[in-house]
Amino acid sequence: EMVLKAYVDLPDPRFYACITLWIIATYFCRIFHAFPYLHLYGEFHSGKTKVLQIAVLLSFNGEMLTSTTAAALVRLIHFNGATCGIDDGEKEGAAGPRCEESDSGVKGVRDDPYSARVSAGTKPLEGALSSRCIQVLMLRSKNHQVANREVNVGSTDWSDYRSLLYAAALSSCKDVHTALSETEMGEVIGRDAEIWRPLLVVAKVVDPSGELFQEMLTLAKETQALRQQEEEDTATPKVIVCLHNLLKGKECDFLPAETIFEALLACDEEFGWLNDPKFKHSRGRWLNRTLKKINLWRGPARLKSVYGEKKKGYDLEASKLHEIADRYSIPLATTPSEAVTTVTDSSFPF
Repeated sequence: EMVLKAYVDLPDPRFYACITLWIIATYFCRIFHAFPYLHLYGEFHSGKTKVLQIAVLLSFNGEMLTSTTAAALVRLIHFNGATCGIDDGEKEGAAGPRCEESDSGVKGVRDDPYSARVSAGTKPLEGALSSRCIQVLMLRSKNHQVANREVNVGSTDWSDYRSLLYAAALSSCKDVHTALSETEMGEVIGRDAEIWRPLLVVAKVVDPSGELFQEMLTLAKETQALRQQEEEDTATPKVIVCLHNLLKGKECDFLPAETIFEALLACDEEFGWLNDPKFKHSRGRWLNRTLKKINLWRGPARLKSVYGEKKKGYDLEASKLHEIADRYSIPLATTPSEAVTTVTDSSFPF
C-alpha cells in the first residue's frame, strides 16, 4: 500500500488495499477457478499508467505488452503464467488453439490463456467484460510531489519486492488453499463472488484479525449493488424525469449533486441506497457515470458557489435533456419557469 500511496492519490482509499491484494493474489492465480481482471480508468494525468506499471512490476511474472499478436500473447501466458498489462479476461479452462509440427505431421495444440490481467483507459468498461473485472476510478492528484513522482522501471527495488513476494507466496500456499475452502462470500454471489474471491481469500491470510477481509467484503458488496443497478437500468429514465423537474422550465441551470440526490430519494424508493452512509464515496461516481452514459455530461463535476457555499454539480441544458428523453421515449411535462439556484461560476473539477 505504501508504494502505491507514494505514486498516486485514489479517491476511495480502500482501493490501495484492493490493488495490493490483487497484486499478491496473482502469485496464487492458478489456485482459483476464476481471477479478476483489473481495470484502471479516469481522466488524463490521473496516474493510471503509474499504477499499471507498478502492478506489472510487482505481479507474478509481470509483462507490459504495448502491442503483440493474439497467438504470441496466449503462448506467453501458457508457458510462464504471465500477468499481462493488456485487455480482456478469461476463465480457467479456456484454451487457444494453434498448429504445431511433429514427426507425425501437423497437430492441433490448445494453449491455456488463463492469467491475471490489468489495463488502463479513460473510460470504465461496459457490457460482459465489465462483469469480469474490478474497476478502479483514478482522479488527478492535488499533491504535486505525488503527481510528479515517476516510476523508475529500471530500479532494483522492484526485483527486491518481487523476491519477497515469491518467498511469501511459497510459504503461504497451504494457508491460501485452506482459506479458499473456508471463505464464505455471504451476500456477494454469482460472477461477483468469482471475481472478489481471490482478493478476499488473500485478505484472510494476510490479516488474520479479519479486519481487512471485512473491509474488502464491504467494498465487494457495494460494487455488486452498483453493477446490478447499472445492468437493470431502471434508474436512468427516472433520473431524466427528476432532472427535468429540477430545471423547472429553465433552459440551463446548475444543479448541485446533493440537490439531485435529495430529489431522487424523494421521487422513488429505488434510490434509497443513496442515503446509506456506506455508499457516500460511491454515489458521486454513480451519478457521474449515469450522466455520461446518456451523453448529458462529459468530464468531472464542477464546483460552483450556491448562495455563497461551494457545491459540486452539473450545468444542464433543458434542450439536451429533452433530446435524450425523446431517445428513451420518455414524455416530459411542461413546467413553469422558476429559478432553482443562485450561482456564481468557480469551475473546479470533481
